[in-house]
Amino acid sequence: MPRQDLKGIQIPRPGEIHSCESALLVANIRELTSKLAWSKSLNEQNRMTQLRYTCPKLMHLRSSQDFERIYADGQRAGDDHLLIFASANDLGVNRLGLSVSRKHGSAVHRNVKRRRIREAFRCLQHDLPGSFDLIAVPRHRNDSTLQDYRNSLRTLIRKLARRIASANESRQANNGAGADS
Repeated sequence: MPRQDLKGIQIPRPGEIHSCESALLVANIRELTSKLAWSKSLNEQNRMTQLRYTCPKLMHLRSSQDFERIYADGQRAGDDHLLIFASANDLGVNRLGLSVSRKHGSAVHRNVKRRRIREAFRCLQHDLPGSFDLIAVPRHRNDSTLQDYRNSLRTLIRKLARRIASANESRQANNGAGADS
């Protein structure tokens, strides 16, 4: 009795193979192995081209010097849910820092806000423009949802990217005008 193996194809036991069936069986096995190898290579290619939605340590702002630099030099924008400070960086990725004060409630409430903002950033990280260091400060609202934070991050970071780009252009124009005189 043949046994079922690999995607439902019947593989006969060694004593059950007849000479005319052996050539057909070998052809079927070769075809099956080539299909499996081809699908495996496609899966590896798809896995490599898929965007990764992780948030490694590289994407976190932690040092007080970074926070001070962004607060001092950066642009800021806000709406009903978030206040965001931003400064350009040369790393090629957006980095996020969070500042949730004790005025937001107990540690549990503060951590919920942090997790929601971090999750919103993680989901949007490939859709956000430029490479910026960002500090997100949540507003004092208890009804902010993950979707509210996503919408706020998307709109505010785009607004800040335009501001920073125009500030860089005007700075370069001023440097160019100063060199001409």
